[in-house]
Amino acid sequence: MRLTASALTISLFLSATTALAKDQPFLLTADQITYDSEHNTVTAEGHIEILSEYGAVQANKIIYDQTGDLLTAEGDVLYLNEQEVAVFADRLELEGSLKAGAIDQLRVRMKNNGPALVAKRAIKTDENHYKLESAAYSACKACENGEGLMPWKIRADEIAYDAQEEVVSYKNAVLDVYGVPVVWVPELSHSVAKKKPRSGMLPPRFGRSGSRGEEVTLAYYKKVNENLDYTFRTRAMTERGVQLVAENRYAGKHASGEFRGSIIADDNTDTVRSHVDGSGEVVFRKGNRAGLSAQVASDDTYYDDFLGTNPSYLKSNAYAESASPLHYAAFNSTFFQDTRDGQDPGQTAQPLAQAQVERVFVLDDRVSQLNLSGNVLALHRGEGISSRRIVVQGAYNKPWMSADGDLLEFTTSLRGDIYNVDSTNNDDIIARGLPSMSVTWQRPYVSGGGNHTVVPQAMVIAAPRGGNPSEIPNEDSVAYELDSTNLFDESRFAGFDRIETGSRFIYGLDNQYGPGRGHTKYRLFIGQSLRFDEDSSLPSLGGTETRDSDWVGYTSLNPTPWFGLSSRFRLDNADLTARRMDNALTLGDINHSYATITYTYLDGGPEEVSARSRLYMTEYTYFESQARRDLADDGRLLLASGNIVYEHECYKLSFTVRRRGFSNRNVPPSTDYLFNIELLTLGRNLD
Repeated sequence: MRLTASALTISLFLSATTALAKDQPFLLTADQITYDSEHNTVTAEGHIEILSEYGAVQANKIIYDQTGDLLTAEGDVLYLNEQEVAVFADRLELEGSLKAGAIDQLRVRMKNNGPALVAKRAIKTDENHYKLESAAYSACKACENGEGLMPWKIRADEIAYDAQEEVVSYKNAVLDVYGVPVVWVPELSHSVAKKKPRSGMLPPRFGRSGSRGEEVTLAYYKKVNENLDYTFRTRAMTERGVQLVAENRYAGKHASGEFRGSIIADDNTDTVRSHVDGSGEVVFRKGNRAGLSAQVASDDTYYDDFLGTNPSYLKSNAYAESASPLHYAAFNSTFFQDTRDGQDPGQTAQPLAQAQVERVFVLDDRVSQLNLSGNVLALHRGEGISSRRIVVQGAYNKPWMSADGDLLEFTTSLRGDIYNVDSTNNDDIIARGLPSMSVTWQRPYVSGGGNHTVVPQAMVIAAPRGGNPSEIPNEDSVAYELDSTNLFDESRFAGFDRIETGSRFIYGLDNQYGPGRGHTKYRLFIGQSLRFDEDSSLPSLGGTETRDSDWVGYTSLNPTPWFGLSSRFRLDNADLTARRMDNALTLGDINHSYATITYTYLDGGPEEVSARSRLYMTEYTYFESQARRDLADDGRLLLASGNIVYEHECYKLSFTVRRRGFSNRNVPPSTDYLFNIELLTLGRNLD
C-alpha cells in the first residue's frame, strides 16, 4: 500500500513506541512524500529538509528505511551539523538520527566559510568524527570543486576530521604547491580553529646573512594542555653551524612563566655559545605576587649575533611585591651581566638586596595625606666600592581649590639617609637630612565653547643648600636631564643617591586647542626653572647647570587624522639654540598606510634621524620599511630594512632585506635576506 502527501510535514520515529524514551525523532519536510508499507520505506522528493538533534540534510531525493533505520540522500546533498560544518555530497547514507553513516564524493566546508576537505568517500562514525578516504585539505577556496591547480593542498590516503575539536589528522600525507608535490610526511595533525593551537610542525623559515650564510629554521610546536606548551627549533646556518632553541610557556590561574634557551657550537669562533632567558611569577592574591627572571649569555655579543638585539645589560631578578591603594612593599635581588665593550665584570654594581616600603594615610579631612616611605639597598662589587644605604622619608600633602578656580597644593617633607661605604682605605658612614617645602599653583582658563584652554602654572620650593656630599657614591642617580615631563618635580634625579637642593621657582604655560576628549589639535607647553643659588652637584649638560635653566617645552599639531607633527625640546636660556630636540612627523593612518620621520638631537650626545613606513599596494599586498642613521661626525647607516608581504586567502608570503651598518666586536656589519611562507591554518591561529 502507498500513501502520498504533497507539501506535508510529518514526524517519523526511529523505532516502536516502547523505544521513544531512548531515541529522538527527526523532522522531514518535502514537496512529495511516499510511504511503501510493503518495504517499510519512506521516499521524499522536491525541496527536502530534514532536521534532527545532530544536524540537518537537504537533497533532491531521500529514502528512509525504517526497518534498518537507514536514511539515503541523493542529488545535491547538503548536510549541516551542529558545529556548523557543511558537507556537500553526491550521495549520503546516515542513521536515522543523522549521527553516523557513509558519504560519497563529498566536500566539507568548515564553519565561517573556513577551510575545506574533499574526498571520494567518507565514513561519519558519530556526530563529531569523519574518516575520509583518498582525501585532500586546503584553506584555499578553490578546493570546493576538488579540481584545478590550487595554491596549496594536502593529499592523504586517510584524513580524520574532529568537528568538535576542529582538528584534522593525516596518514601518508603529501603537500602539493600548485599541483607539484614538495613534502611528504607519514603523519600530520593541526588545528583549523581560532585560538586553538595544535601540536605539529611550524612553517619553515629561510634566509641569508652576510655573517651567518644561508639558513633554514625548522620548528615543532607541542601543546601539552590549555596552560602549557613548548616550541623546539633547529636553525641550520652554513657559516655558523646548527643552533638548537627551546621555548616553554605556562599560564595558570595563579602562576605564569616563559622560558627560552639556545645553544650552538659556533664554527666562526670555535666555541660553544648559549643563552637563557626566562621568567616566572606567582600571584598569591590580588596585589601580592612573587617572581623570578633570568637573562644569561655565554658571552657579551651572543644576543647581538643570534637574537637580533644588543642590550647593554642582561638582568636576572628575584622579587616579591605587596600592593594596595594605600600601601606598597617590595623586595628585589638583582644581578647584571654587563655586555658593553671594554667593561670589567668585577666593577659592575650588583644590587643584591633592595627593599622598598610606602604607606599612605588619608587624614580626617579626606583630602590631606601623610606619606611614609623607606628604602634599603645593599650594593656589591667584586672590584671597587660596595655600599649600603637606608633612606626614610615622610611627606605631608594638602591640595585645595579656591572659589575662583585656583588649584593649589602644599607639600612638606623630611628625608633622612644613612650610607655605609666600603672604600679602599676605610669603611665610611655618612648621614644626611633633607627637609623641603613646596607650593604649586595653576589656574585653567577655558574659552566659552570649551575648545581652547590656557593653564599658567607655578611652583615655589624652599630647601637648604647642599646635601650631596662627595663621599656618597652616585650609583643610581647618574641619569639627569630637565624636560617638559619633569619640570615640576622637586628632584629630577633618578634614584636616591643624588637630590636637587636649594630654593627654586618654576613656572610654565600650557596652551591647548581642540574639541576635547583626547582630540587636541594644537598644543604648546613651555616652562623654565629659576634657582636662587648655585648647585655644583648638577651635571653640566642636564639643562640646569646655570641658575636660570634652559627653556623646555612640548608642541604638537594634529589638524587632521592623517597628519601629526610633534616636538619635545630644550633651548639654551641665553640664545635659544637647541640643546635637545625630539621631532616627529607622521602622515597617514598608523593602522594602515603611513610614514613617520623622527629626528633626535642632544647637545654633546647623539644626533640621529629615523623613518618608518607602511604602504598598502593592494588589498592583500603591503610594503614596510624602516631606517636609522647616525648624523654625528661623518654619519653612518645604523640599520635599514624593507619587507614586502602578500596575504592570500590561504597563505602568506614575506620577503625581508635588512642591512646592519655597524660592528660590535666579533659581529660585523651584514646584509640579511629572509623569506617566509606561511600556509594559513597550519601551525598558527587563524586571525
